[in-house]
Amino acid sequence: MNPKRNEMPYRMINAERLNRILNALQANKTVSVSELSKELNVSTNTIRRDLQRLEEAGIVIRTHGGAVLVEQAAVELPFHLLAVRYLEEKKRIAARAVQMINEGDTVILDAGTTTGEIAKLLKLKKGITVITNAINVVAELCYCRHIEVIVTGGVIRTVNNCLVGSLARQTIERFHVDKLFLSTGGVDLQIGLTNTNTDEVEIKQAMIQAAKEKILVATHDKFGQIALAPFASLDVLDKIITDNGLDPEYAAALRARGIDVLLC
Repeated sequence: MNPKRNEMPYRMINAERLNRILNALQANKTVSVSELSKELNVSTNTIRRDLQRLEEAGIVIRTHGGAVLVEQAAVELPFHLLAVRYLEEKKRIAARAVQMINEGDTVILDAGTTTGEIAKLLKLKKGITVITNAINVVAELCYCRHIEVIVTGGVIRTVNNCLVGSLARQTIERFHVDKLFLSTGGVDLQIGLTNTNTDEVEIKQAMIQAAKEKILVATHDKFGQIALAPFASLDVLDKIITDNGLDPEYAAALRARGIDVLLC
């Protein structure tokens, strides 16, 4: 019985550690095994195993005594790693987003880890209809009798826990909703909104067409990034909710485009 009781705390500690390592890489572009071992109070072997996982995911290149961040635009991280990255910021963004949702609203939650955090808080609301292609969102809300959940159907894209394909797109095209909470792989002032894969492009475009109010939810690291596949101009957005790590000049440039930028 004891090992089972210990499983959940171990997973929580492991997720927090990976988040700390990812944040250090984002800030410094390089990390040291010995320094991480001291800072996180774990063995050097544990840090090496973490860095090996990140290398296998294409995020770092291991070096003698540490690792360096792979320099590329808006890399598509595996879902389990993306979920712990900037987790506290995502929770704050989600809390602000949920304040905008009123009883009787119909909303679309795009696939993503930030929208997953929104779903967790939505369980406290009543009289909401949620349309989504996100498997993690469905898992959070499927037992909430006071929330109607409409799942798009489609082909499972396992790398980021979402449903894609013509069935998903056609389902979304059947609806008109009050609010869309949209995810993105990158935000650029010239290129606009981009995604790390092409499979979700038609889904995101259908969501934008279906929604009266379009609200982007994204952590600050997405801004100034260009991912693989463009899917919309910035002009489609009514609001952006992000964390206070966003560069003030970038926020000002977005506001100059007529977008309401909310920092939290």
